[in-house]
Amino acid sequence: MDKNAFQHLDTAIPQSRFHFGSFIGRGFDIWKKQAGLYIAFGILFMVISMVVGLIPIIGSIANQLIIAPLLTAGAYIFSHKVDKNDNPKFENFFDATNHAATIIGIYAIYLLCILLIMVPIGFGMGINVDMLMGDQDAILDFFTDFNPLILLSFIPLLLIVLIFTFSTQFAIFYDLLAIDSIKYSAQVFFKHPFMLFFYVIVVGLCAMSGIVGLLICVIVTYSFIFPMMYAAFRYLTQLDVYENEEEDQIVYNTLIE
Repeated sequence: MDKNAFQHLDTAIPQSRFHFGSFIGRGFDIWKKQAGLYIAFGILFMVISMVVGLIPIIGSIANQLIIAPLLTAGAYIFSHKVDKNDNPKFENFFDATNHAATIIGIYAIYLLCILLIMVPIGFGMGINVDMLMGDQDAILDFFTDFNPLILLSFIPLLLIVLIFTFSTQFAIFYDLLAIDSIKYSAQVFFKHPFMLFFYVIVVGLCAMSGIVGLLICVIVTYSFIFPMMYAAFRYLTQLDVYENEEEDQIVYNTLIE
């Protein structure tokens, strides 16, 4: 962890501007440079998730806590290398293992927050043990008595998702611990709450746009998510400025020694 990272972020985030179209465009440009590798990774991501998910209970936990987080982080690292023209290779998609402990810690906190919100929502909606066991009468009663206003209770769930949006990237690019990564991710959200909300929706729609054509097209468009989310993060936190400062400091220290 570098104190310079805190100083940089404490300045960069309050000054940030959300250039919606530029982020989408830049992310797509990054994707086009290595479209084949992005598509291959997207396919591999889906296959691994499906295979691991077949394992009862443990598979789902492993997917949510380890597999998906590390693969997603690796895709951000790969996007960074593409953007910097730093000789990206397919194996870079798996480079997040160096930050595995922090990333898993972030997602453990994330899943705990989701659980703490979902449990009371479930009880509020009238979900009970009989429903979870597949009792048809209980399920029928649930839909008969369902109050649409209860959907408003999902707003806190949405806030949690948005607050954690960039937490992984803070860990891998600024070498922050889990709590600090979440804190700065929250700062970005509260700086641009509505723009970030719509950006996440648009990126999601771009990723799922393949459904409009053939289902197989989703395999191509799914990988849009990674460079587009990376592009937004890079500009909102002025990552390139931070890295240049770090390189200058290394050169300065070398000269002093």
